[in-house]
Amino acid sequence: ILIIMCVYCKHNRNKRNISRLEIYLRSDFINQDKIVNLSSKEQKTLTFDVTVDPQTAPQEDTLMVTLVTEHEGRAIKFEAPPVEYTFSSYGEVVPDRQIDSSFLKSTEAITFKNTANDQKTAVYELQMNMFSALFTSIEPTAALKQGTYSLEISLDPREERTIVVYRNYWPIFVFFLAIALGVMAYYIFRCPIILEKRAKVLRASKGDIRDVKVMVHLVNRSSKTVDTIDLIDHIP
Repeated sequence: ILIIMCVYCKHNRNKRNISRLEIYLRSDFINQDKIVNLSSKEQKTLTFDVTVDPQTAPQEDTLMVTLVTEHEGRAIKFEAPPVEYTFSSYGEVVPDRQIDSSFLKSTEAITFKNTANDQKTAVYELQMNMFSALFTSIEPTAALKQGTYSLEISLDPREERTIVVYRNYWPIFVFFLAIALGVMAYYIFRCPIILEKRAKVLRASKGDIRDVKVMVHLVNRSSKTVDTIDLIDHIP
């Protein structure tokens, strides 16, 4: 982070020129010096470009400004009033989504990056019905509550974390495909002839069966003609 700080040197009230005026900026994060000259009645504005680590946490700091010059062989030192300033919080958690999909499968990666200079919390929620939940998994693992996957992520400054959502509908596709193939195999390989046999007692005497009428009902349930049918019945 680049901070521009200005120091105002009010006009030199002395009649003499100050050929060497040393200016010192000191704080927990700032340590800069500058040497200027200041003519009689002159005033100057000095700019200091201060670079601070962008991960510096929000906090207060005190800037001390000291001016040192020399007169008649002795150093003269001036202390400006301390300046209180604050490193503010900035930035946010930025999500980035990448989706890789194929037939009946997809992988969604959501990367959360904390661009702030302090710790941030991100909440990820994914809503779905119970059917979709059967074919969805998430890493890190999250519990499904009232149709919503919910994850709370704490991120330090500049930290990144990724949540991956897997969707795989292949199992349900294979299940219905197996059923369809089974039905097709049944109709292809089933016997084309349906046979129904009935027997009716026509005459009986003293518990013995004398005459029996046997009826055989044949049905061709295929779309093709069956030319020859051999019908064999075993009589005990």
